[in-house]
Amino acid sequence: MGKQFSQQLFDENDVAARKAAEGIKEALGIDTLEDSPNQYAVDLIGTLKGEFISYVEVERKIGWTGEKFPFGTVNLPGRKGKYAELILPTQFVIFNNDYSYAVIIHRDAVIAANQKFIDTVYSAEERFFDIPISACKIVKKQVTLNTWLQDPY
Repeated sequence: MGKQFSQQLFDENDVAARKAAEGIKEALGIDTLEDSPNQYAVDLIGTLKGEFISYVEVERKIGWTGEKFPFGTVNLPGRKGKYAELILPTQFVIFNNDYSYAVIIHRDAVIAANQKFIDTVYSAEERFFDIPISACKIVKKQVTLNTWLQDPY
């Protein structure tokens, strides 16, 4: 059973994760991020020199602190798998607790990943993509004047 939508978790994480993505644009290979016009679709649209090149889906892993990702695999919620099938590539971004580091996962790694079912604090038997950390890129968020002025963290 998948996780039920939580307005509280959404309010605590969504805006901050979107803003934090501004600090990893270079690592994503883009120069501009915009909110998706569809609030129920992928979170962000990335462009490079005015050309739409990538979707970006963001989230926060509260249990990850510091730079080193504490597990050998990254568990991406199965419900996000639909974004790996879009016409242009989706890059999945998971920030650590304080948004200082991020794991970037390309859609190809999601498509190739095994799936497993996990009991979490929010759900029972939720489906996840089990992605080897070696297939991901860990980056440090760059603080720019723009993100520093806007970033609550």
